[in-house]
Order: sequence, then structure tokens, then C-alpha cells
Amino acid sequence: FLLGPATVALAVPLFEQLARLKRLWFPMLAALVVGTLAATVTAIGVGWALGASKATIASLAPKSVTAPVAMGIAEKIGGLPTLTAVLVVCTGILGAASARYLFDALRISDPTVRGFALGTAAHGIGTARAFLVSEKMGAFAGLAMGLTALFSAVALPLMAEALLEITVRFLTPVSRSAIIRFSGMPQSPKPPLITDMPSKVKPSSA
Repeated sequence: FLLGPATVALAVPLFEQLARLKRLWFPMLAALVVGTLAATVTAIGVGWALGASKATIASLAPKSVTAPVAMGIAEKIGGLPTLTAVLVVCTGILGAASARYLFDALRISDPTVRGFALGTAAHGIGTARAFLVSEKMGAFAGLAMGLTALFSAVALPLMAEALLEITVRFLTPVSRSAIIRFSGMPQSPKPPLITDMPSKVKPSSA
């Protein structure tokens, strides 16, 4: 019941940053597209490299989207919504726990950049962590979370198969590409058929 009002309340601190938002709309739009696609492609790549099934890879793809939207996306592209929900929570916790150290290592100190990156990668849990740091950081994290959910809900169902194919082709060595048949995920080539050949050796007489 309170999820709707809480989501709308995220617009209040964002409205106070309206002037800054008008100046940075294009860099943030570019960061949104690149960040969302990077999160999806890396999830697909890791799942494929570990030999995950097509359903598991489809469940991994929307891991950086807020849970209700991610579950709907996963169901639409052939994933398992319950598995996606678990992966979304794990992604949010990992992102919220490690973001500070990663930002410090990369020497990123601007709260706008920190907030937007955290909201893009770690959705609601990352946004809650951003609000604990500062209101400005939380405002841009909330904006990123909402825009990522909107972009992913429109783009991922249309691009999931293409992203999977591109990722697999990029990660597959050229020497193996000729023997891999793509049908949603890589499959091992079928073994050659064994043909029984009659023996020309005559059995020895007793």
C-alpha cells in the first residue's frame, strides 16, 4: 500500500534539484542507456560463461531493475520471476554495500554522479543507501531507478535475444563459432553418428 506513495515521494527532493537536472539531462540520459545495457550484457555474459540455462540467463538479464518491473520483464523474455526477484535483491545489497569503496577507488566524489550510478545499478536498495548519505545523492538515485525501470521495461523484451546472441558471439572464439548452433543459447555440437561396419576378419575355426 505504501509503495506507491513512497515512490511519488522520491520526486520531492528531485524537484529541489530541478535546475541541476536541466543542465545535466543529456549526460544522464547517455549514462542511463550505457549503464542499463552494460548491466544486462555482463549478466548475460557471466551466466553464459558459467553454463547457465536459457531460463536462468533470462532471469539474470533484468537484475539491476527494481523488483516488480524486473519480474515482469523476466516472465516476458522466458525467465523465472521468482529467481529474478532473488537476484534483484542480491544485486541491490551488493551494490549498496560496495558502492562507497568503488566510488572512492575511482575518485568519484560528486554526489550527483554517485547517486545516479547507484540508482542505475542497485535500484531501490541502492537508492535507500544514497538517501542515507545525502538528499541530493538520494534524489538522483531515485531518478535513475525510475528511468532504468522504464527503459528496461520497453527495451529488454525487444532486445533480449539480440543482446544474448551478440554477447555469445563476442565471447565465443572464432574456432568454435562454426560448430556452435545458436538457438537462444549456445549448445554443444551433436556427436557424430556411429556406424556399424561389418568385420572382414573370418572367425577362426575350432
